[in-house]
Amino acid sequence: MNNNNSFEPNSKTPFLLQHSVVLIYTLSMFLVFPYYLTQKYNAARTDKYQLFLTITTIAMICTLMFLLSDYFSRKGFNIKASIKEIIRSFNCVDYLVILFFAVNLISSVFATANGGSFWDYFNGSLGRNMGVWVQLMLMIAYFLVSRLFYLRKYVLQLFMLGMAGMTLLAVLNFYHIDPLNIYDGYSASIVNKFISTIGNKNMLSAMICVALPYSVGMSLVSENIINRIIAYVSVGIQFMGLIVATSDGGFLGCFIGIFALLIFACRDLKRLFRFFVSLAVMVFSSRLLYFFDLAMDGNNKGYTSFSKLFVYNHTVWLIVLPIIIALCSLIYYISINKERFNIALIKKVLFISVLVILTLIIVISAVLFVYISNLDNFEPYKDNEFLSFFRFDDDWGTHRGFFWIRSFEIIGEYDFREFLFGSGPDSFKSEFYQYNSELLEKYNESSSNAAHSVYINYFVTLGIWGFAVYVILVISAIVTGAKFALKNPLALVCFGVIVSFAAQDLVNIANPINTPWFIIMIAICQSTRKQYNSTEEITNLI
Repeated sequence: MNNNNSFEPNSKTPFLLQHSVVLIYTLSMFLVFPYYLTQKYNAARTDKYQLFLTITTIAMICTLMFLLSDYFSRKGFNIKASIKEIIRSFNCVDYLVILFFAVNLISSVFATANGGSFWDYFNGSLGRNMGVWVQLMLMIAYFLVSRLFYLRKYVLQLFMLGMAGMTLLAVLNFYHIDPLNIYDGYSASIVNKFISTIGNKNMLSAMICVALPYSVGMSLVSENIINRIIAYVSVGIQFMGLIVATSDGGFLGCFIGIFALLIFACRDLKRLFRFFVSLAVMVFSSRLLYFFDLAMDGNNKGYTSFSKLFVYNHTVWLIVLPIIIALCSLIYYISINKERFNIALIKKVLFISVLVILTLIIVISAVLFVYISNLDNFEPYKDNEFLSFFRFDDDWGTHRGFFWIRSFEIIGEYDFREFLFGSGPDSFKSEFYQYNSELLEKYNESSSNAAHSVYINYFVTLGIWGFAVYVILVISAIVTGAKFALKNPLALVCFGVIVSFAAQDLVNIANPINTPWFIIMIAICQSTRKQYNSTEEITNLI
């Protein structure tokens, strides 16, 4: 056995009880977890927090029992040798997951010594329940799935169906259609703020940053026509969900994740054709949403300007869709007449072109941000929504700028210990307290328990060490995902999700509703190192 956590090439690992436990666990996270509520949607976060802790604990205990039974039943079992073998199988992402939990624990110890309550840091009661306990469960979930996820037929399709049902319910709820009666007893203001069984729109958009790139990825790699149809249907539903979530962070994450998939799709004309079919499905689904909106007489919870672009702007339908169809036709023509073209050269040109376009987008966006943010007189352009997006100030991003600027003021006031390990896990609310009156005066909000950026939030609560470890963990997951995506279709699907969620983390909030899905996707991507999730095995199952 080598050090990259792979089995010997000719070995065939049997499907054991511990594999079945982890399979049931992952299915529960995609088929049960999104819908679970006890006190209707106003308690979505706390309900899912408790459910995640419960099912992860049960999965851990059951798996441990089966593993111990399996190990001790072996003849000549050597526990020291087994421990050494486990340690040798560790990779960079594994170590970083452990280190991130350790930073959370150390941060809580220092914060407690400074006068705080360890229990508050442990259960995250000061914020959004992202305390030490959840971080421990996330670490356990990661190792359970990364080591024991054994893909069986139709599991990935069930993932899509579970996510599609969740999002379809959100679309209906956006139009005040309530098949589950989760609105009963709530005022109109609360109903407009929350959507479906997920919670508020930011939480929904974060979930779709998993669901939409996942569905697009499945449409690229699935060789079975029925599976691809399911994937395309899911793509359409998820894009409608992204529109009704009305979150710019959701659009940012999904578009970056999908663009990342395009980079890999350029290496295979068949996948490139399927990629543009997925784009066509997205545009077509926005038209379906437009006609549904007409049927409902516009009785919705309110689209933002960016969402309106996809629903009410006919340019998307009349110009963008024909361009996509033309590209599909061209790619199909080239693919069936390969002898007339230099396919290797075409792939290379496409790959370089996509990278150049990506680089230009990043450079132009950066220049616009710097220039417009430092423009002395912005008043004449204030009503221009496009230019306002590049004007970073307190009002930027639904006043995310206010939270970000004040967060760095908080960090600037830290002593050496706080700069290293922060104020304690999920304790942003107490640190931000000094700005509550200003927040109330400017935006009519009484307080905030998050920085509205996962990365900045970890900087405040876990210090420079927590911020650095998390960023390196995310980058390592993306890099290793990209490495395996070249060979393994399941890794390619997960890679798109990881990039998408990491991007939306820039402007969103960590919470127990969507973070477990992110960690599980990283773990599934890591599981492709296993022989039973190898390229040959996966290709036959998707």
